[in-house]
Amino acid sequence: MLASNVSAQVIQVTQSSSGSENHYSLTQPSVWGDDFFVGGTVNSPFYGHNARLKRVKPDGNLVWDFNLTADDMENRAMHVISSDWGEADATVFGFMDEGQPEALIYGVLDDGSIALPSKLVNVNAGNSEGTTFLHGQACSDGGWIAVGEWKAGPNRSGLVVKFTSSGSIAWSLHLDSQTSNPMIDFDALNHVLEVDDIGFFVGGSGNFVDANNITRQGAFAAMIDFDGALS
Repeated sequence: MLASNVSAQVIQVTQSSSGSENHYSLTQPSVWGDDFFVGGTVNSPFYGHNARLKRVKPDGNLVWDFNLTADDMENRAMHVISSDWGEADATVFGFMDEGQPEALIYGVLDDGSIALPSKLVNVNAGNSEGTTFLHGQACSDGGWIAVGEWKAGPNRSGLVVKFTSSGSIAWSLHLDSQTSNPMIDFDALNHVLEVDDIGFFVGGSGNFVDANNITRQGAFAAMIDFDGALS
């Protein structure tokens, strides 16, 4: 289970961090008035990498500021949106580290508590596969879509997972591009956008094989139908 390991803070302008910290994303939950929800990661010698979640007033004062543990394992919050996963106020996309990274999605309530934490696991993979969620959004059908990376050894794929309004998986998809060297693979997705009446536009990085048959990192983009088929 996910648990907060830092108690709510008295409203303040700044709080010293126990390590290196990054803010990756922010949103403004519709039921929080003018307050912002900020998500990111802190790397400390005490906990390793943990998600850092904050509720921030418009003037910069903190309402609360949490480090988040996930079964006492390292984890990261990569993207946050205003939506009601787990009947909460905001949704976080990220991953936790259980030998291999495991994609993670959960809701956050107005007091910083966690709702419906869910991780993506292939039960037949024997912890040999890794997954991450790097971006996601709420969908017009009431569900969610998340993108990131799947990996097994040097092999990588862009990962797309569509969730229903209840939080179950509707479909998932691996996107791959050609490589000239099986030890070099740049496939990963870091953004998704729903396009009205068309589908989901995803972007990230992929493999580009140059004239000398050398695989280099290139940009990748694709359109996916609402049912999970490539357009």
